[in-house]
Amino acid sequence: MTMTRVSALFTLLAPLALLPACRGDDGGATEASSSSSTSDGTDSASSTSGVSESDTGTSTTTMGETSSDVSSAGFLTTQGSTSNDTGVMPQPNGSQCGSDAECESMKCYSIPMVGGVCSECKVDADCLESGEGIACSLDLLTMQAACSNGQLGDTCMAMSSCEDGLFCAEVVEGTFGLVPSACSNCKSSGDCDGGQLCAPIFDTMKFEGYKDCVEPGSVQNDALCSIKDMGDASCASGHCGEVDIMGFIQVGVCGACNSDEDCEMDQKCMPGVFDQGSGFKGSTCG
Repeated sequence: MTMTRVSALFTLLAPLALLPACRGDDGGATEASSSSSTSDGTDSASSTSGVSESDTGTSTTTMGETSSDVSSAGFLTTQGSTSNDTGVMPQPNGSQCGSDAECESMKCYSIPMVGGVCSECKVDADCLESGEGIACSLDLLTMQAACSNGQLGDTCMAMSSCEDGLFCAEVVEGTFGLVPSACSNCKSSGDCDGGQLCAPIFDTMKFEGYKDCVEPGSVQNDALCSIKDMGDASCASGHCGEVDIMGFIQVGVCGACNSDEDCEMDQKCMPGVFDQGSGFKGSTCG
């Protein structure tokens, strides 16, 4: 996935700054985007949500958008009208959708705050029923959901979406589900042994990653860290600072400082940034 496409994912959130519902605490917003599935695992925040359909065929997305709202999002390629009343033929996987009836697969997978896309599955139960896997995972390269075996890095809906020994964890905290949860080696530092810490391992260019147990002080500047879970201790610099994106998303990034006191007397701490050309940059003294 190119940086242009990665940047578009974050740029897409700009209109959402006007939605009061998105300004709550990170945990609540993440839970609001959770999807119910037939799996027993419930202790992990879900990154996806199925599209619900009423008896009349009218559909809504995770954030309550109508199919016309989804069309205006501009994130997925629209192939014809998404209104089933127009008689448009069902679309192949990868096409934008507003309801199951608009897909050849009869499965319109909803990406939180983005919209629906015709896919192989909507929830884990679809994969269990077909025998093709245990998890309905989002493939960020093709922008559609497909069945997987819940391996390290596969996106997940619940603990049961991941193979034994892995945790379904929110990889990048506070993105309201835009960065999907993924099967990881840990969910928090309490899951790690030998004094290791749980930290996000995230490839900005590919827009994918997972959480892993790392040695304290091993995460280099400009790499992501956990704001909530001993992030300072995981950074080589000892400073996990917040990078603000559009005023309501804060992502932890290792940098040179957290405040002016961390810099030399005549310097100030400059907050980290997200750059569309090079990704995340941690804080600097200057």
